[in-house]
Amino acid sequence: MKTRGWIGLLALLTLLGFGAFTRAEELVAELLDPKDEGLQEAYNEEVPVSGRVIAGVSLVGATLPGELVIFPLAASAGDKVCVQIMSRDGRYWAENNFLLPDGALDGPIQLRYDSRYADELQAFESSDLAILSHLGACDDPANDKYVLNSRSKLADEARALFVFVNSARADTYAGVMNRPDREKPQKCRRIVEGRRTGYDTICKIALREDDAGLKNLEIKVYRRKYEKSLKPETLLVTIPR
Repeated sequence: MKTRGWIGLLALLTLLGFGAFTRAEELVAELLDPKDEGLQEAYNEEVPVSGRVIAGVSLVGATLPGELVIFPLAASAGDKVCVQIMSRDGRYWAENNFLLPDGALDGPIQLRYDSRYADELQAFESSDLAILSHLGACDDPANDKYVLNSRSKLADEARALFVFVNSARADTYAGVMNRPDREKPQKCRRIVEGRRTGYDTICKIALREDDAGLKNLEIKVYRRKYEKSLKPETLLVTIPR
């Protein structure tokens, strides 16, 4: 089960409609906090526009065993994971290292996220927080391989991946490049309401049963502004095994 269960995770999620998970209730990733300072986070009214194109990649449509979870590789027990969280309006920002529990990681792992701004975070709607997570410490060399994450407020969305993008007011398209029958990139949804300092676009990537046979999903994000193509962004989203 350990070898084959994770291989079919996305297929099962699709076939079962992202049913509830039970095994992960006791699996919690703890904050790496050697100086006992708590989460490295900030909540400010005046913030600069984010310069990062990809603000987050999340699994949506899943019923989860906690408020915030990640889906690491089964072989990642005891490893570090970097989790960055940014609000759409730019007021909230956090970047922290967590330590995955030892033992078999056969389900989503809860993050113990004791924020000083818990009330503010709870008030953010489903599309108002972008989460980006990858294995390794946050100060490791650039890593473009991301692990899936989700939050409870994304459970009511239709099942898919959401890629949160700072489009620089460009028309944005996204698609999976490494499927055998590569599809045409689909236009992403521009957010037009409210403050959009952190990001302003959400790309929806539909999941397919045969994605479970891929090592990762290679997602490419294209932006076009005033008839000029901006540099595309490629990200690899690791499929748990």
